[in-house]
Amino acid sequence: MCSGINLSGGYPEWDTAKFVKEALASVAAESIEHHYSDCAGHSELRKTLCSTYSSTFNRELRPENVLAFINKNFIVFFFR
Repeated sequence: MCSGINLSGGYPEWDTAKFVKEALASVAAESIEHHYSDCAGHSELRKTLCSTYSSTFNRELRPENVLAFINKNFIVFFFR
C-alpha cells in the first residue's frame, strides 16, 4: 500500500476544512464574480498588458487585439 497522498486527480483523502467551505459559501452568495471569464482574458488584465508593453514594442497595443489566458503556462498574444 502506498503511504503518499494523491492530489493529482483532485480527490484529497481528507475533508475540506470547515472555515474554507464557509468562506467559499459566503463569497459565492455575495459576489457576482463567479462566472466564466471572457474567452480573450479579463479586460482589466488586457488593458494593463497593453499599457505596460506598448512602450516595449514601440507601438500602440489595443485590448481588443490581445488574448491573455492562464493554462499550464501564462500565455499572451498580441495581434496587429
